[in-house]
Amino acid sequence: MRVILLILSLVVSLNVSADETIERWKCYKDKYSSNVLVTATVKKGRTEGEIQVAGVVHEASFKVVGFNRRWNFSLDKVGYRFAFIIKPAGDASYYDFNGVDVVGTKIEPSMFLHCSQKK
Repeated sequence: MRVILLILSLVVSLNVSADETIERWKCYKDKYSSNVLVTATVKKGRTEGEIQVAGVVHEASFKVVGFNRRWNFSLDKVGYRFAFIIKPAGDASYYDFNGVDVVGTKIEPSMFLHCSQKK
């Protein structure tokens, strides 16, 4: 019995520490939609996170730039291929840098969403 309790205690503590998410955002087409298109999470330490879209999870670097939250993902030899930025009011922009060869080139967002922070 004592061994079983010890094993259960270990399993529970592993599950608690495995979920390092400290911030979660659900993003929709607009503030009136109920269909979640993107979920963005921030992990403990605030340098990493995840972007989940269409059932695919992308590991991402995370940082706060000014007041905005920014996830960069799909790192290749040149740099990150995608960025997802959420402003404090929940307005979000998705950027696709594929095909951009010149650093500093102004890129327009390819998608706008509205996000809300979830616990």
